[in-house]
Amino acid sequence: MCWSASSPPGSTAEPAPHDRPAVPHADPWIWVPLPEDPVPGTNVAGLVEAVGKNVTRFRVGDEVYGTCRGAFAEYARASPDKLASKPNSLRFEQAAVVPYGGLAAWQAVHDRGRVEAGQ
Repeated sequence: MCWSASSPPGSTAEPAPHDRPAVPHADPWIWVPLPEDPVPGTNVAGLVEAVGKNVTRFRVGDEVYGTCRGAFAEYARASPDKLASKPNSLRFEQAAVVPYGGLAAWQAVHDRGRVEAGQ
């Protein structure tokens, strides 16, 4: 999955050479962005504009939500495992905040409550 301010819709889905830092994800096509001036934002919701050749879970035009770095940019790059299909019952603005609730619940139960299997 790739969106990037330097790779607008209609261009190749492959990141430009200057978009390729030295820290790859497990999928060799997806790269962690390491800009000099990072764009803020971590929650994202929108339409898929481009996908990498190894991405099979999403297609161009799919409505998705999830997390990624630089979510406040016009285009943001996200790993497919950090995204989900947006439910039709939610607007994009609503879907974009869903990860906050999930993260807060995880931190409360796992990190603070230290709940273990079987409790």
